[in-house]
Amino acid sequence: MTLAKSESPSLHTAHVRVDGSLDGFDEMEQSGEAVTGQAGGVLVAHLLQLLVTFIGEPLTLRLVRDTWPDASLNGEDLRSEDLRGEEKQ
Repeated sequence: MTLAKSESPSLHTAHVRVDGSLDGFDEMEQSGEAVTGQAGGVLVAHLLQLLVTFIGEPLTLRLVRDTWPDASLNGEDLRSEDLRGEEKQ
């Protein structure tokens, strides 16, 4: 959260609770903050980068693919064959 706050000051009202949930993020959405989507993206980007640092890129990509099957990074689909290094059909 600290890394994301430095990039997106609108996150200043949000913080991480002891149980790992976010507090204050819902209030940003309800107040109609135009930057909520951008702030959320910044937060997710930092979380993913930390996952890459701690568990590695292959496992992080697998987790992202399992969570968001239709997601793409850098314009490339994250299908299971991509993660195994096989050619797309």
